[in-house]
Amino acid sequence: MNLARLLLSTLLAAAVVATPAFAQDLAGFRLVSEREPERLERRLRQAGNDGYRVLGTARGVGVDGNMRISALLQRDAAGDGPYDYRVLATSGNLNDEAEYRKLNDLGADGFRIRAGGVLVRSVSDVWLPDDEYEDQMILVLERGARPVGVRYESERYGVPEKFERALKQRRVDGFEILGLWVTQRRLQAILEAPLDAPASSSTFKGEDYRMMILPTRKYLKIKLNNMAGQGYRVLTTEDPPTTGPPLMLLERNNEGTDKIEYRFFDEIPKKLHRDVLEQKLNKKAAKGWTVTLGGVTDNVVTLEHIPGSETRVTYRAVSSSQKPGLSPVLEEATAAGYEYVAMFVKPAETMVLLEKVVSD
Repeated sequence: MNLARLLLSTLLAAAVVATPAFAQDLAGFRLVSEREPERLERRLRQAGNDGYRVLGTARGVGVDGNMRISALLQRDAAGDGPYDYRVLATSGNLNDEAEYRKLNDLGADGFRIRAGGVLVRSVSDVWLPDDEYEDQMILVLERGARPVGVRYESERYGVPEKFERALKQRRVDGFEILGLWVTQRRLQAILEAPLDAPASSSTFKGEDYRMMILPTRKYLKIKLNNMAGQGYRVLTTEDPPTTGPPLMLLERNNEGTDKIEYRFFDEIPKKLHRDVLEQKLNKKAAKGWTVTLGGVTDNVVTLEHIPGSETRVTYRAVSSSQKPGLSPVLEEATAAGYEYVAMFVKPAETMVLLEKVVSD
């Protein structure tokens, strides 16, 4: 699995319920929630110094009804820390020289948008003045004990064919596609490369890309499976800035892959009780359907099926409303072999989706 796909498996899926400002020790986990980026950064830096690492970040409604930025951290068992964090408030427009310089100065200093969901989408409804609501985003960047300098670029969506060709050229230039930035005014792909990325090669025959922006979910499913028949796979998914089906970026690797089918989960996960979500997903899993890496947002779960595959998984949904609490339940589940897939915000709880391979 390439780095970009690993990153995108959780990049835009994580969400934790926001409560009044706190940093709560949860044994192997720590939950941090703040309304202002500066306070969030201070708390993340303290947690990183204490040996925790960000697992996922998102916005959510607190008990006071206000939007907050929340982060779930897990104690780093590998001992690769301590970790340092920066929280960057940005317009999401890297064509702006000041925005470009701020992000790339951090990248050169070893701060990276980390795999595990440390990119937060538009948080315009969190803390900014009314006239700046449309185009603001928060980035959480991490630096470990052995930092590697990187640089960041973006490609803005316009003419589809031009956008897709530009993404392929960026891959030629050594960039990985980290995900999509979606705001009211623009859609961009964010890309990362080592500072010493190799020079372009005209003989590169790697990935091709397709951007899927379609009017209905039914039409999107038909087109998605048509593209899957041509070798394309879901790379990343985002909710649109208003209503409608998700926006999807597909990738095709010329090395070839197994045949695959896609479908969308019938309901919005966070509207379901955890037991119902778990039961419904496991019915799909018993028939060979699994949650697609890079296919989860707040409002959609993409499922995939590889005909003839013997791999089977099982799902478990846990909640902060369970006793003896979210952290002990998560620790028990991870000890049993479950791995993190996504988290969903509910007004009064955090729901975490986990997956375990039961046959291969």
